[in-house]
Amino acid sequence: MALLRSRSVWLQSLPTLVLISCFFILSSLCVWSVQVHAEGNLGIFLRHLISIGLGFGVLALVAVVGFHNLRHFALPMYVISVLLLAAVLVVGPVVAGSQRWIYLGPLSFQPSELAKLVLIISLAHHLSLIQKFDFKQTSLLLLHIGIPFVLIYKEPDLGTSLILVGISLSMLVVSPLSSLVLATLITPVVSLGLFFWNSWFWLVYVLVGVGLWLAWFLVTRWNRRPALVGLVVGSLLLGLNICIPGLTEWGWENLQAYQKQRILTFIAPEPDLMNAGYQVTQSKIAVGAGGFWGKGFTQGSQTQLRYVPEQHTDFIFSALAEEGGFWLSGLVLLLFMLLILRILWVAYHCSEPGELYVCSGVAALELMHLLINMGMNMDMMPVTGVPLPFFSYGGTAILMHMSLLGLVESIAWAQRGSRLIRIE
Repeated sequence: MALLRSRSVWLQSLPTLVLISCFFILSSLCVWSVQVHAEGNLGIFLRHLISIGLGFGVLALVAVVGFHNLRHFALPMYVISVLLLAAVLVVGPVVAGSQRWIYLGPLSFQPSELAKLVLIISLAHHLSLIQKFDFKQTSLLLLHIGIPFVLIYKEPDLGTSLILVGISLSMLVVSPLSSLVLATLITPVVSLGLFFWNSWFWLVYVLVGVGLWLAWFLVTRWNRRPALVGLVVGSLLLGLNICIPGLTEWGWENLQAYQKQRILTFIAPEPDLMNAGYQVTQSKIAVGAGGFWGKGFTQGSQTQLRYVPEQHTDFIFSALAEEGGFWLSGLVLLLFMLLILRILWVAYHCSEPGELYVCSGVAALELMHLLINMGMNMDMMPVTGVPLPFFSYGGTAILMHMSLLGLVESIAWAQRGSRLIRIE
């Protein structure tokens, strides 16, 4: 009976397993073409296969243990993750101007990838425990999110730190704080757009905001309702909108030199084609050269002549597009959409807030990784160190994404009363 029950549980996860198997087959072909056929480097290909095998093992382990058991260890996991992020800044070697890796002999791993997984588990558990979002709880939430964000930003790794913010916001949007989060997201963007369009319209916008906030405060006090949280949050939100032009300039001045160069190259790559703009330009040529049907496996000129540096990592999509063409790239995009829909389908049937927070965070992370990576390969977004999920070479990233899918599958099992391990 236990064996039959185990088989039925895994059959529930068949759609996810089929999708990621398709990803890994195509990923392995791309890494073979880029590394083995083009450069004769068999070692990277073998390590990629090992990472895939370990990934399936991690997915199975996390799914069997389950989110409902892992959430009991949310605090120690969070503390360990923060300590590892801090250790990177102390003992991590500087590579290309940043500290992102910890080396243990021949092994290496990237703590910022682990931080994504831990933040989703710990923040989902934290949000599910909150009965009332008062000033204290809101401050603790900001501290919860802010500590790993600051540590990763200091590496510096702006791409990953912004992904942490995106994950957190996606989880907060489905929480009782949704209206506050949406206001925090939308109003500064409107403020910045109006400021650069017409400063007088921006001034009117700010004054209307001040008037609405004062009206709310007076009505609240007239009705003798508590207004401390609204007073503080409203003041901060108004201050953010008023200071957004200055904050934008301050943020630009505090970017690292290479981060500024990436943004400037994204805006106008042509003047710097042989330096910072070289990789993006060659990637764009590779994507366009594939046409509709592609040049064929191991037949891409940009890929085989190694015009795109480090193509097996963040720019592996350019190899896929050149040798597989538009139809294969479109198929991969469709498969990713099916995977995200699968995660959202599980989220739709969640009966507990913690489960919903996890699924929202995982769906947002996969979507952000997909859009950012494909965007920078086609020069539609600035270059960041964000890999393509399940495709880019990198064991830490593969294990992280497979762990997240294991969390989602454990929630899907729990919805059908199929949890294999229970810790009460």
